[in-house]
Amino acid sequence: MYMGKVEKKRKIPLRTCIYTGFTTSKAGDELMRFVRVKKEDGGFDVVIDTSFDGKSVSGRGAYIKRDLETVDTAQKNPNRLKKALNVETLPENLFEKAKKLVKEA
Repeated sequence: MYMGKVEKKRKIPLRTCIYTGFTTSKAGDELMRFVRVKKEDGGFDVVIDTSFDGKSVSGRGAYIKRDLETVDTAQKNPNRLKKALNVETLPENLFEKAKKLVKEA
């Protein structure tokens, strides 16, 4: 009977775009993370995690594929993002910021 140390394989999390269903394990390369963060007045705000590592901004998150077509789709139909983040409204310039980040990449 072997009693040596057994190494566990670490499970790599998969991230999925809420609009296209695109799935990847490398979120920062191909997906943008939108995060619901708590404001000081008790409400919520939505920001984009610009580090693209999924770790610098804590809070409830949703992923969208990093391309202009998907960001345009999200802008035309923001209800899916609102539902995923459990918020009633999104900041006015959120999608403009997202488009700028896509173009810079």
